[in-house]
Amino acid sequence: MHLRKRTLVTEDVRQFYPSIHRSVVFDIWHRFFGFPPPVAQCLTALTTKDGYIPQGAKTSTLLANLVFWEDEPTLVREFAARGIRYSRFIDDITVSSDAVLGADELSWVIAKLNAMVSRKGLRLARRKQTIARSGDRMMTTKLVVNARTSLPQWERSAIRAEVASAVRMSAPERETARDARAYQRTAGRVGYLKQHHPREATALARELALVQPPSADMNRRMGGVEARWRETCGVERGGSGRQPQGTLDVAR
Repeated sequence: MHLRKRTLVTEDVRQFYPSIHRSVVFDIWHRFFGFPPPVAQCLTALTTKDGYIPQGAKTSTLLANLVFWEDEPTLVREFAARGIRYSRFIDDITVSSDAVLGADELSWVIAKLNAMVSRKGLRLARRKQTIARSGDRMMTTKLVVNARTSLPQWERSAIRAEVASAVRMSAPERETARDARAYQRTAGRVGYLKQHHPREATALARELALVQPPSADMNRRMGGVEARWRETCGVERGGSGRQPQGTLDVAR
């Protein structure tokens, strides 16, 4: 979406989670999802703490992504009319254009973003603002997006170091549950690397496969058995039948 652009602007919402007031959360439950006020009040009480969204709760990221549900569709249309693209992941806002945006146009873009967040009682973290041109290194959501999406060099080095550490581990060490979890975490990071650097990740995956701990192999195989069982029986995690998880059985 923001690949190979000539202008890239990134903004960060200041203290996002602890600044999302319960009134904003109530509005999401009531006006976005359409729950009646008593139900929306109950859901708001369940998903906030001390009047705000708690960081780390499973519902917080989903609610945070819906904070600007009223304003973003209009903003996207206004930006698109000027050839500007907009995206947001939680508190990371990215705006890009195929054109080199001048000072006046950049000021208009930033003013629009400021107006949107201030309507929800929030502010942009001006110190984290970046404005990059095609000759600069362009990064958004921790990815380099100049010519193709790629991980920054420091993150690629960290993944390689994790693999090297796993390879150096002795056989008795690899058999402990803690090290099996560490192996699975490293394998997951190699999988993430593969999305952007497949050749590099494939080589690292081969190294990891040679030192796979028995418990990690068992978890992998049992995970496959569980997935096939759930698919066959129509059971989702946390459920016991074909009724989708999260639905309300009014007959109970």
